[in-house]
Amino acid sequence: MYYKSYLLFAFFILTNNLSFSQITGCSPNESEVVISIIPDNYPNETSWILYANNTEVATGTSNSDSICVASDACLEFVINDTYGDGICCAYGEGSYTIYFDGQEVASGGEFATLESHQFNCPPGTTCGDPFVATTGSLNAVLPYSFYEFIPDSTGMYSISTCGTSTCDTKLWIYDECNSYVYNN
Repeated sequence: MYYKSYLLFAFFILTNNLSFSQITGCSPNESEVVISIIPDNYPNETSWILYANNTEVATGTSNSDSICVASDACLEFVINDTYGDGICCAYGEGSYTIYFDGQEVASGGEFATLESHQFNCPPGTTCGDPFVATTGSLNAVLPYSFYEFIPDSTGMYSISTCGTSTCDTKLWIYDECNSYVYNN
């Protein structure tokens, strides 16, 4: 009887092209962020924050969590270790993995005091996914944008903003993301 029920169920799926999907509990315009933490030997040193569009939406310690966020939100996950040795490898094999709608977007464990990951952000909104700037004229798409400019030859380059009108322009030059600012 058990065997026949199984065959009928399999036949029903094959003939009706059914599909199955994961149920997350998030609303239709929301996405699920799953934060999976495996702590090291000192879990009380670990904390994390999840930001959506630069607003704190969730915090935790060495615990794992699942959070529903707006599907179009630009997200940043920040993990902190107060001792400054991360959660792997000197004092245990801790790690973290971040999933966005079931897809892994970040993982790690070997860091000093702080590590952050940005994901689901439009191009140009993060240092890790900048717009490409070339010589010539360029109109900024966003008020605060990241651009990457790689000169095609050695020499002097002039950068001007706002044409003949007055505007508040600030330019920061980095050699890589999260590094020393050369000019402010």
